[in-house]
Amino acid sequence: MSFFPFSHSKYSTPSARSRRSQRRLLRVERLQSRQLLAADAVAMDDLAGLSDEFDTSSSIAAWQRVHEVEGWNADQLQVWNTDQSQTGRMVMQPHTVVWYQDWRGPMVFKEVTGDFIFTSQIILGDRDDVGDSDADDVPDDATFSLGGVMIRTPRDIENPITDWRPGSRADDGTNNGENYVFLSMGHGVDRQFSLEVKTTRNSRSQLQLTPLGAATNTATLRIARIDDSVITMYRLPGQDWTVHRRYSRPDMPATLQLGLVTYTDWNKASDFDPFVHNSTVLQAGINDPTPGEPFNPDLVVGFEYARFARPQVPAELNGVDLVNAATDQQLLSFLGDADVTANTAPQIQPINNQTILLGSVPLLIDLVASDADGDSLSYEVRLEDSLAAQIMAEHHLHEMSWRDDYALNWGGQNEKWLQGDQGWYFLLPDGTLNLWGGSFATSTQLAAFSTVHYDNPHRLLSATDPNIGVDILSDRLVISAGSQTGAFPVEVIVSDGSDTSSTSFVVDVTNTAPLLTISDQLATAGEALSIPLPATDADGHTITYTVEVLGDQLSMLDTQHGFWSNGNYYTNYLGQNERWIRDASNHWHYLLPTGQLYRWEGSFAASLLIAELGSDVYQTPALLTDPQPTTVIAAIEDYVLTISSPQDYRGEVRLLVRASDGFQTVTATFRVNFVDPLVDTVFFDWELDR
Repeated sequence: MSFFPFSHSKYSTPSARSRRSQRRLLRVERLQSRQLLAADAVAMDDLAGLSDEFDTSSSIAAWQRVHEVEGWNADQLQVWNTDQSQTGRMVMQPHTVVWYQDWRGPMVFKEVTGDFIFTSQIILGDRDDVGDSDADDVPDDATFSLGGVMIRTPRDIENPITDWRPGSRADDGTNNGENYVFLSMGHGVDRQFSLEVKTTRNSRSQLQLTPLGAATNTATLRIARIDDSVITMYRLPGQDWTVHRRYSRPDMPATLQLGLVTYTDWNKASDFDPFVHNSTVLQAGINDPTPGEPFNPDLVVGFEYARFARPQVPAELNGVDLVNAATDQQLLSFLGDADVTANTAPQIQPINNQTILLGSVPLLIDLVASDADGDSLSYEVRLEDSLAAQIMAEHHLHEMSWRDDYALNWGGQNEKWLQGDQGWYFLLPDGTLNLWGGSFATSTQLAAFSTVHYDNPHRLLSATDPNIGVDILSDRLVISAGSQTGAFPVEVIVSDGSDTSSTSFVVDVTNTAPLLTISDQLATAGEALSIPLPATDADGHTITYTVEVLGDQLSMLDTQHGFWSNGNYYTNYLGQNERWIRDASNHWHYLLPTGQLYRWEGSFAASLLIAELGSDVYQTPALLTDPQPTTVIAAIEDYVLTISSPQDYRGEVRLLVRASDGFQTVTATFRVNFVDPLVDTVFFDWELDR
């Protein structure tokens, strides 16, 4: 029987004079910016540090979001992460949302001033969890489902309710509404892959679709701004760069939002008023003007990288109109050069496995890395077990109750299977954890663990945030033990702003528990008994002690069983001269004249001997059912345990000593027999309930 999802499927119109002044101001601003940046651009590319290869999940923090910057408070991306859903990529999976006229969709961006070249390679996929499912990657269940590169004029919006107005849709010299240019790839209206290029001025959008066929879902897209000129380009796998479209955009300011964009499901999104669209996550359950038409956001986009560069315009093109006069070959001479995106990844020296003792000073490790390009380097450190704990908190994974081998290799990939909040998950031998998506090819990678988690998935299932500190100060890794022992996988990542490399190792946090052994003691009543205790353990940790007098035999038995009687002991009820008492559970016990205490189990032969108490207890069972407090005193001071009793005390007392080094606690239980100082006695043993 199959049990896996393999079988399931505020603006006024300015005067003409003010419009001309605005344009002049924009041109002066851009010219000043270009002059200030020119010297640096010759020596080194000052934008390279903005580049992102999406090789670490933390790089996402460097990107801004339009809906956050403008205060819309509606996250229109259902999925957004780096190096998680797809290894080494930024993944954007939009809800129903569009970029057109006043409809504003999701964009992740960085602000750039002056001229630039921006490049990204995109990998497209469709969604089979909504709408119709099919075997290809063409996102053609919904019209206009595309992703790409975009430049946008920032809008002066902090509170959309009061600050947002629709654009004039006219080239009237204002800078209101939406102003942007993007080049994207995906599905338009022709059920095949297409390029869409769109220029929008004051919310008037002009777009063009270019069919590409259904053979490829990958393209490298580039957008460049040189002064007033905006040039879009693309390169399909195995082909050369193509200059796609050129635009003159003198309205755009020196500083622009530059980044990545996705959008999908125009037919449904356009049913909503632009303001509602911009301020709402469009999905089932909201106030829907067309409830008979389903939401069908059919798009997943993976961005392989995002690379920023300064253009180096050849001298022969200085002053040339790049939009109307320059040839494609002239533009390709500097915009199509592969060196624009070239970057050598940094190298980091491997780090050996480390051992650190609980309570010791932090471990300092010098980080040694190099970069052939001479780029400045930065470091990041992460604990693999922290990621495992995060995954467990988000997905609540568990193993199957009916299989004890994680259904090893059920799908033929030597995978191990788990279940969680979103269905089926599997670990591959390389340690990657994936969410099943109907096939191995369409499954989503959630995390890249080490092979340790594949070899022992229980390590993932039992993951908690590790109590260990890892940090980077300058070029040093600082490791601080907390209060938890164990082996902790650590990864150190070095980045030059574009590429990364990493090294992984294990930190073994150790501790030796205190050694505590105290033998049974013979003491003289009325005299103090002193027992020395060690001050430190084998690791040099200071030991702290506590001591507890558990009591004599009778009080301990009563504490354990809760013996009681109503005063009638039913002597000789069954003919053995026995006397009867009960415990806290009303289970009967009996005492024989010799002082033996038994638990009744239906017959004398089957009954269980609990203790040998002596004839005095038989004569007076209240000694057991209502024992008197122990008068023995015990204390620990200056690492000496002192035990004393009154002169008239006779008998044995059990004590408990606890020893802690601040991390682990051990205990020792022992007995002290107090005897008459004037009488020779023999040390005897007694036992509690076995």
